[in-house]
Amino acid sequence: FYEDKLDKINNTILQGQTATNLMLNRILAKIEVIEANYLKNTSQTVVPTVYIDKHFLSYFPLKNADELFSIENLINNETKFVLKLESFIKSIGGTCVANHVKRVMSKLFTDEYCVHISWTGRGWVKDMTKLKETELIKIVKSNNKLKMYNHN
Repeated sequence: FYEDKLDKINNTILQGQTATNLMLNRILAKIEVIEANYLKNTSQTVVPTVYIDKHFLSYFPLKNADELFSIENLINNETKFVLKLESFIKSIGGTCVANHVKRVMSKLFTDEYCVHISWTGRGWVKDMTKLKETELIKIVKSNNKLKMYNHN
């Protein structure tokens, strides 16, 4: 009789502990999100709003090496284009740095063109684009270094 009563009390205590642990984990997860948002909002520098027009958006996604070359020229020669590009990349968002990069790349390049891109040049095939050292990728990287710093 005592053992049954002790088992019931023990089970009730375990259920209470489990419920408390689940609630605590949810609260901690929410606190982490609040902290991340706070750090994001307080550590970002104030950047002037850049208007991204339809003409700018018409450049993306890139469909071939010629379009990439054209973008590289714009990056090297037009400061306003770089500001728009940085603003465009920042506006894409994501849940983490990896997700942000994936979303950015999907906005910058078509799937069809990605087949013809090599990050480092390994496995080089004729008509393949070496992407790693392009100015476009340097801008993507610099924006994500800021995101990584802001989330740590």
